[in-house]
Amino acid sequence: KYMVVSTTDGAVASLNGKDYYTLDGAFFAAGQTASEIKLIGDVNVSTCVNVPEGCNITLDLNGHSIVGNAVNSAYDNGKYLGIIYCSGTMNIKGNGEIKCGEGSPQMFESSISFDFFPAEGTNLTIDGGTYSNGIIAANYSNNDISLEINGGVFKGTDSLGGILAVSGSTNITLNGGVFDFSAMTNEEQKTAETEYIRGLATESKFIEMSTGHYTVGEEVEIENGNIVGGTFTFDPTEFLADSNYRVIKNEDGTYTVKYYKPYYPSIPTDSLKAARTEAIKAVSDYVNPADYEEAQQAEIKTIVDNAKKDIEAAKTADEIKAIEAAAKAELDKLETAEEMSLIRAIGETKFVARSKAVTLKNGKKAIKITWYDKNGKEVKFDGVEIFRSTKRYSGYGKEPIYVSKSGVYYNTAITPGTKYYYKVRGYVTIDGEKVYTDYSTKAWRTVK
Repeated sequence: KYMVVSTTDGAVASLNGKDYYTLDGAFFAAGQTASEIKLIGDVNVSTCVNVPEGCNITLDLNGHSIVGNAVNSAYDNGKYLGIIYCSGTMNIKGNGEIKCGEGSPQMFESSISFDFFPAEGTNLTIDGGTYSNGIIAANYSNNDISLEINGGVFKGTDSLGGILAVSGSTNITLNGGVFDFSAMTNEEQKTAETEYIRGLATESKFIEMSTGHYTVGEEVEIENGNIVGGTFTFDPTEFLADSNYRVIKNEDGTYTVKYYKPYYPSIPTDSLKAARTEAIKAVSDYVNPADYEEAQQAEIKTIVDNAKKDIEAAKTADEIKAIEAAAKAELDKLETAEEMSLIRAIGETKFVARSKAVTLKNGKKAIKITWYDKNGKEVKFDGVEIFRSTKRYSGYGKEPIYVSKSGVYYNTAITPGTKYYYKVRGYVTIDGEKVYTDYSTKAWRTVK
């Protein structure tokens, strides 16, 4: 299951408090249990260190190195072999280095590699370390695999470059680290079907480059990728994720990607300054706080102060106008002291309804409905709604049978011998909305 690994004399790895003299011994002991292995010595290997499918290994380099000195072919049964060969789940952290031995035969094509046909969910996360021979994240299966780099130093060789990721199911996220691919000189690699940022192939499913430092060559091509941060030795403007990102040229000739949303000139034009001044004055003068009660005065101050801040921060004339209009709309919702007094009076009004059977001048019989406020508030109502039912406690409906402006109503649509019940309520329209009294007491009458 695990390949033989030869090491230097002495213990090289520690797992669960136990020391191991070979790296494969520590990996074998970890099995498929989530485990952390810490290097306690430098390691030389002649065949790859395998992380099989189903394993979950955290490797702490702990300041030590793993050096590959190969003796066999560079290509083995459909796999480009790295010193670390990942078919499962692995996290590498700490300082240290993984590299191919100088002058050794080229079995080891990279510091780390994936299976060409990996299992679904194969994952490699790198938080630290130095990888002097790049990473191969090749994937020719339909399974999703992922490579996440949060830190570390990644170097390309003259033949490999830095990170090679091919096919449509490799997800790569670069959140940090230093990526130096300037050593790559192999022209065949440069002009391969997969496009490189000097060794960074981007034909994978998705690549997001955030923070980090990227050293690249002259030929730059990014497909299916988004640059959302980082420092580059080339101008990455055409590869930015969207218009919310900007490229800043540094004094040392490098380029740094920054996030700006929204992006506007730092110095507003004179017309924009004038628009701000005009809008602030319009909002400040829109209402007179003296016309309002104390609670409403506090609300006015909050609305105006917030509008001022938003207007000062606005970057366009349209944005300023929108803020001004929104503030005025909020101020319109506040009732003046006079309106508040009227609203209280409406709420305190208690109508008493009265009914009387009468005969009109034309000889027609009717029920006369009148009402008065027993609290004597003398509110001038815009209308009084009259509701009728043949039941005392139900059947009045939501719509009145009549709206009176005079203080009296003659109901002529009646049937002799039927008892009718009546109730009324008054309303005043304030700022376009009706403010109602409570319903009155009920009055009833039967006309013979």
